[in-house]
Amino acid sequence: MVTDAVPDHVRLAGRFTFVTTGVADAVVRAGEAAGAGKVVVMGGGQVAREVVRLRLADEIRLHVAPVLLGAGTRRFDATAVPMPLEQVAAVRTATATHLTYRPRR
Repeated sequence: MVTDAVPDHVRLAGRFTFVTTGVADAVVRAGEAAGAGKVVVMGGGQVAREVVRLRLADEIRLHVAPVLLGAGTRRFDATAVPMPLEQVAAVRTATATHLTYRPRR
């Protein structure tokens, strides 16, 4: 879990590793822990922007719900690095459209 500071008390503490040295270090540590498994990065706008900016994602999944919000953290802002994407899947459900992309390298 990427954070500025490790909390004093954590429920289910044995299930989490807190990384205070940034998103890139957190992804590396998660990859080491996963071995041959997949690493899934979830989080708010800051984490998503940093993963995209550093080109750490092999796949990007966006879940678009039919709700317009008036506020919140922007996922990708004007300072984001342009990243060409290839769409590999689009699944429409009653509650959202689930889009999967792979970055073009």
